[in-house]
Amino acid sequence: MDYIFNVLVFILIYAVWVQSLNLIMGYVGVISMGHAIFSGIGAYTAALISVHLGYNFLVGTVAGFLLATVVGALLAIPSLRVRNEYLIVFTVGFQMVAYEFMITARGITEGQGGIPNIPSPQLFGFAFNTPFKFLPLALVTTVICFAIVWRLVNSPFGRVLKAIREDESACRALGKNTLKFKVLVFALGGGIAAIAGSTMAYFITFISPVSFSIEISIFIIVMVVLGGEASFWGPLVGAAILVGLPEVLRFLPGTAGFVDVLREIFYGLILMFMMIFRPQGILPEYAAKTKPVQGFQDLPDEADAFSAAEERNTASAEEKGSSPQALEITGLSKSFGGLQAVKDASLRLASGKITGLIGPNGCGKTTVFNLITGFLPADDGKVYVHGKEITGKAPYKLVDDGLVRSWQDIRIFKDMTVLDNVLVARPKQSGEEILRLFFSPWRVARQERENARHAFGYLKMVDLIDKAGHLAGSLSTAEQKLVALARLMATECKVLLLDEPTAALDLESVERIIKLIKGIAKQGRKTILLIEHNLDVVRGLVEEAYFMSEGRVLAHGEPSALMADPKLAEVYFGVD
Repeated sequence: MDYIFNVLVFILIYAVWVQSLNLIMGYVGVISMGHAIFSGIGAYTAALISVHLGYNFLVGTVAGFLLATVVGALLAIPSLRVRNEYLIVFTVGFQMVAYEFMITARGITEGQGGIPNIPSPQLFGFAFNTPFKFLPLALVTTVICFAIVWRLVNSPFGRVLKAIREDESACRALGKNTLKFKVLVFALGGGIAAIAGSTMAYFITFISPVSFSIEISIFIIVMVVLGGEASFWGPLVGAAILVGLPEVLRFLPGTAGFVDVLREIFYGLILMFMMIFRPQGILPEYAAKTKPVQGFQDLPDEADAFSAAEERNTASAEEKGSSPQALEITGLSKSFGGLQAVKDASLRLASGKITGLIGPNGCGKTTVFNLITGFLPADDGKVYVHGKEITGKAPYKLVDDGLVRSWQDIRIFKDMTVLDNVLVARPKQSGEEILRLFFSPWRVARQERENARHAFGYLKMVDLIDKAGHLAGSLSTAEQKLVALARLMATECKVLLLDEPTAALDLESVERIIKLIKGIAKQGRKTILLIEHNLDVVRGLVEEAYFMSEGRVLAHGEPSALMADPKLAEVYFGVD
């Protein structure tokens, strides 16, 4: 029986280990090739504290968690600034350096021979010194770690993590400091992996560098993929299969002496099968294209779908006598090598008006949006929102200044529900702060209910309330455009930059979008800058337009007057 309990304990330990990587890899979409090292940090810290200082296993576990969390944060800050492929190389390097340290730092780690005679855990006089006795401790540890992850991923914090995974730039444009979230989750993932490592050290009462090699890091990744990335129960399933089932091979007749070979074949067959027939894993993140949602009660009327916070913000701005120019751009310029993408562009948008930015393809319109919103640094020029300079600000900071943008290619979060797409855009959510998430749960729950009420209101305004529980990627292009508009409104920003909101839509959908944008400007008192190639849309929406060509603003005025100018028409249509 001890053999069975031994296998069960290892399944639980690996489940915690895999869940810690799933938090990083599944929910944020970042691959760490050195995750075994965080367990090694936890294991060695716990072992050294217990062997040399004689402290209780709880002290060793907590110390390992804290140290791995700090190391994870320090590793994440520089590495998460690079693209994912470079992060893989970075973490492989970290794995190799840390593994070599474990082998060569004999004065600390006792080298390749490892640290033996780690005392078994004791609590209230009870010793967890057999697999049977250790199983409840491993189970409690697993439940605590899984509960922490559950709280993280099923919260506003978790929504932001998924949004980062889906489209980091779009998430930043909604006012989220994505680097902060990635560093936090990388640190927490490392800390939870350290708990798995310390639990292993106390169970087998011996550790060595071999237990934390790059092969183990890859093994953990395989468990995540097998169980299902971003699936809460996937890590337990992956650990049970890859740790538990191979042990069954030991009892098959004729396998003596071939167990290790058969295990490798078994792993390879499983991976081949999953890659061909079930790439989303055994337990995918979503088992269906829809999720049940709540919150249809007490919905605001369509005309009142804009939140009271927006009304207060507007009144406050008016009381302060804010600038009549909601958005002002002066002398904006940007070049890429010898190509002058934008040259000395200047725009002025009156508050509460819809203004068009038109011109032929490649004239620099989207580049202007990227310069305004901080996704590209300007070579020269200034940008002001309601008289406040925002030039060079990071994109996520602009939502606080009242500015938000959409994207030409929509860029909604396709593997999130429609409701979550809107909810993630709500500003200043308490549940996005880890300390408040765990220590002020009532405040977080109260605010979540209020945010859900507003989110349903915005979905009602775009007539998508019946699609609230659908995955956004399952919607039509027109419906995805509506989700993007609802998401912008949820930020409560007063200045909206819309990049081709009617592109690739049929006439009926175009009319629907036009009506909606007019309603947004009127009811929400929004200022809108609109990029659009459809001149009928421009004429139907905007009162004033700026005409760009070859990076320059050539003229501005009423759209009909601009298009009546033969020179501008020639530039736009390419005909005499």
